[in-house]
Amino acid sequence: MDLIYQEVIGKRNFIVDDPKLDVKGPLLGLLSAHLALPDKDFLVLACDMPDIQERVIKKLYEAALLSKKKVICFRHLAEEIEPLVGYYPYFALNKILDLLQLGTFGKFSMHNALSLLEVQFLEIPFAWEADFRNFNSPEDICGK
Repeated sequence: MDLIYQEVIGKRNFIVDDPKLDVKGPLLGLLSAHLALPDKDFLVLACDMPDIQERVIKKLYEAALLSKKKVICFRHLAEEIEPLVGYYPYFALNKILDLLQLGTFGKFSMHNALSLLEVQFLEIPFAWEADFRNFNSPEDICGK
């Protein structure tokens, strides 16, 4: 039986991917939300990281309060970036849209977007690594 969101959680205001944007993946979702709410900043949490703890959100929120001028993302000790656990101010998203319109954005990825913006990276303490586990398949969830 196929269910649609409204059947499961009722009527809500959903932001859907903007068909005018010629991008894919998480970047499409973030930019679509930005176009729907152009004067709002966004705190982004990946839907495939269900183990994110309150401490991560608190650290991200506190950093965002102190630095309204930068994108803020987490970075593992091995330098791997987590762009989908981050804070994106509206003007940074405006810059991405401007670059897309000019045709100078390059590869349509969150990592590329971060390379074009001023970013503050929050180091992930070793004890927090499990908070950032990524679940992309039933095997990830079941531990097989």
